[in-house]
Amino acid sequence: MSVRVSTRILLGASALALLSACSGFGQVAPSSAPLPGTPQGASQAFQQPIDSLGVSPDKTPKTLVFGSDNGGQSSSGEAYMYNRSGQNQAPLLTYTSGIKFPWGMYIGAAPAPDLFLANEGDANVLVYGAPDYATLKFTYNDPGQIPETVAQCGNYVYAGNVLNTGGTVGSATAWKLGTAKSSKTVSSVNYQNVTGVACDPTTGDVYVAFLYSYAGPGGIDQYPPGLAGKAKTLGAEVAFPAGIAVDKKGDIAVTEALAGDVELFHPTATTPFQTVTGFESPVAIAFEKSDTIVWVADQGKNSLYRVKLATSAKMDTITKPTFHSLAGAATVPADH
Repeated sequence: MSVRVSTRILLGASALALLSACSGFGQVAPSSAPLPGTPQGASQAFQQPIDSLGVSPDKTPKTLVFGSDNGGQSSSGEAYMYNRSGQNQAPLLTYTSGIKFPWGMYIGAAPAPDLFLANEGDANVLVYGAPDYATLKFTYNDPGQIPETVAQCGNYVYAGNVLNTGGTVGSATAWKLGTAKSSKTVSSVNYQNVTGVACDPTTGDVYVAFLYSYAGPGGIDQYPPGLAGKAKTLGAEVAFPAGIAVDKKGDIAVTEALAGDVELFHPTATTPFQTVTGFESPVAIAFEKSDTIVWVADQGKNSLYRVKLATSAKMDTITKPTFHSLAGAATVPADH
């Protein structure tokens, strides 16, 4: 098996045909690869600046957007920081050091709006400190898992693990904020893949998007904060969810990777109350603070789009440097 394989096709050739039409998904080491080495502890925090700085901390723009490139211009991928307005701009910062097949991104809520990055290839979540986002601040270790998405609410950090490193089942992991070792990992026989994780910024409830099979359909499970207790499967009818986010009202946005749209659900609903169209293969979404504008990572077009929800209008587009496998999106100020 090639080192550069889709996380959603580790177990079947039939899925390869399906997903190849969707431009491919995350890149990870094969399931036979050894687990990551000695975890980075808290004693190493604040010691690792990123490779290139395009802006000094005192000149960091107040509004930012981030994108991760799972394939990337380097062999292991990279991530970028941009000013939030402007078409096809050059990145302000480029992240490569310590990154191995990055995917989901999230701006934290407390105690600071740090940048969380799901680092698939090294089974960890990297945290870059606000407000300049230029230094690796902390690492959350997720041994035995392939973390693809990430979220943070209250006293917890969460990862959605597309699969474990054995390639058998997806899961979700929780950490207490500031603790490198995870406090809980949950899974289910339903989790062929876990494709998204999000948390309600008001209640702290956790939502885990998953696929029942490689071909779909998918579902969304709701957990109490910290992944405590039993999961409740929502009635939301989702076909092939690739990323989720929750706004301040508690509504859930789901990127439908194969349908090429974004669907918004009330938590108790079976069908979406709104559908945002005009994408090829959207894989991640992040709300701006207004709740009326989102950033969508469209892997099919390898573009980050700033989208007005009411009209589906694309307000800004970022495609430079040319993404090879756009995977994640995050924005500051975020919706919390």
